[in-house]
Amino acid sequence: MDGLISEIEKNAPSLKALYQYEALREKEKVVTEEFEAARMEEKQIADGYNAVKQRRGLIQLVNLVKPSTLCTKILHLI
Repeated sequence: MDGLISEIEKNAPSLKALYQYEALREKEKVVTEEFEAARMEEKQIADGYNAVKQRRGLIQLVNLVKPSTLCTKILHLI
């Protein structure tokens, strides 16, 4: 019986390490989920910014070809 108790006591540190490892894995899982959520949020923000940037570029392009300039060119052709 004493031999069994001493063997259990020898394995106790290993069990403690196993519990610590499991706790660390759970913490890693939580941190990974938070990171993925932050990454997705950043992607949505970047996509929104790029959409606005593209629209502004189109507006600037339209402003370059003003209707009055276009009419003047047409009148010169006639």
